Amino acid sequence: MSSKKSFKYRLYPNRKQEKKLEIALDQACFLYNQLLDIHQQIYLGTKETLSNFDMNNLVKDFETKQLHSQVKQNIPKRISDAFKHFFRRVKNGETPGFPKFHKRIFYTSITFPQYQQEIYPNNRLYVSKIGMLRIVKHRNIEGTIKTLTIKKENDEWYATFSCENAPIEKQETEFKSEVEGLDVGIKKFLVCSNGEEFDNPKFLRRSEKKLKRLQRRHSKKKKGSKNRKKSIIKLAKQHTKIKRQREDFHKKLARILASEIKYIGVEDLNIKGMVRNHCLAKSISDVGWGSFFSYLKYYKTIFEGEVVEIGRFEPTTQKCSCCGNKQKMSLDKRTFKCEVCGLIIDRDLNASLNIKKETIKKLNNTVGHTEFQVCGDTVRPSLPEKARIVEAETICSEAICQ
Repeated sequence: MSSKKSFKYRLYPNRKQEKKLEIALDQACFLYNQLLDIHQQIYLGTKETLSNFDMNNLVKDFETKQLHSQVKQNIPKRISDAFKHFFRRVKNGETPGFPKFHKRIFYTSITFPQYQQEIYPNNRLYVSKIGMLRIVKHRNIEGTIKTLTIKKENDEWYATFSCENAPIEKQETEFKSEVEGLDVGIKKFLVCSNGEEFDNPKFLRRSEKKLKRLQRRHSKKKKGSKNRKKSIIKLAKQHTKIKRQREDFHKKLARILASEIKYIGVEDLNIKGMVRNHCLAKSISDVGWGSFFSYLKYYKTIFEGEVVEIGRFEPTTQKCSCCGNKQKMSLDKRTFKCEVCGLIIDRDLNASLNIKKETIKKLNNTVGHTEFQVCGDTVRPSLPEKARIVEAETICSEAICQ
């Protein structure tokens, strides 16, 4: 089994090489804006778009000596992709953003679309027009190298190799559970249907005081001064630290769950729509459910099983996991009290149990089994609702008060 895979490495250019990289970014940004200007004028005048071939011919008219020919070929592709995504959003009825010019500060990468050299044994990477760059090779490259992207993040330089035919070996593991449901939230990051809970680290909230302090200092610096540029880097590094903390937490938790549970049920959340709620937007963005689900799906390509998404309109929070009774539940209520059977249970645990039930239903329908084995018990979809609850009573026995 093989697929596409990216490998990212840290670069340590010397002062001369860093200056050359900065000049390359300057010229790449200049060329991008010039080609986009010509493209926009032609489109607004004739409603026609330039092809990559036409833009590659226009590249010769601009003097960009520090750019390799392959990097110049990639710039028209970026413009074509920008217009392609613009038309796609128009077709889908979304609010499109017309391709716009880039400020130099936001143009931070150059791409070699046909890079075929590998890292040298002495941890050196040769880049045309730049020289031999010192690179930290912390792992081997797998597959066939297709592109190389050199990117500047704050004051740090990185090289990213995009490879094809990278081998993905399934790792054999003994799963602790066959099927479980996961309910994500803000107060608790995740609640599993087996009773496990994981708190929300709230990395952004914990760093807000430091961010405010850095932002205040930055606002007092004179525009265009060296101190202002230094404060920009300090502020950006703090945001990068928060981002990396969140990624590390998501990756580690996703790998643990993927190696312990064979079939994982999650909700297909409309995160883009949920962020429009101005009261919860910051908390939803801080918790990063979308990123976590992406890592969970990736690790399921390594371990056996799959991630099963249930419908976003399933009333998992409002439905009793014991009798199936549906009742309203506001956000301030943290305990689910069933009006029919008297079940008293944590609302997140109740939701995860409902997600597990829906996951079992979906697996039975897709796999084609008349019965699905879960943790030693047989679940028959043809039986009544109460008989289809596999482990709800045993898991919630301690939480039931009545």
